[in-house]
Amino acid sequence: MTHEREITEPVDLCGPDGRLNPAAVGWSRRPLHRANLRGWGRAKRWEYWGVVTPTHILGLVASSLDYAGVHSVYLLDRRTGVERTTEASAATDIVSGHSSRGSCSTVSNSPSGRRRSTALCS
Repeated sequence: MTHEREITEPVDLCGPDGRLNPAAVGWSRRPLHRANLRGWGRAKRWEYWGVVTPTHILGLVASSLDYAGVHSVYLLDRRTGVERTTEASAATDIVSGHSSRGSCSTVSNSPSGRRRSTALCS
């Protein structure tokens, strides 16, 4: 049970001074926060999803940091203990605003401690 309040109406994330709006602290059953961030480099948006089943744990992350994007997938097979993580990133040149392709990688860990890493793109 959480001790934070449930947010049921749309709310601005920040006050006029750019600081956290106290009314935005809490949890909601659906997206209700307005990311009213001003200025370059301040609009950091993250989306995280976690799914837990009797056999697997799945974590998904998608983010936009104004100048870069970081995305990852995590999967744990609870029966075998094998973990798989895939991450991808892309950056935007601060001066030109052009996007780069970024890089991707996959890492697998097994209960025996063997680690495998594979580059997917460059």
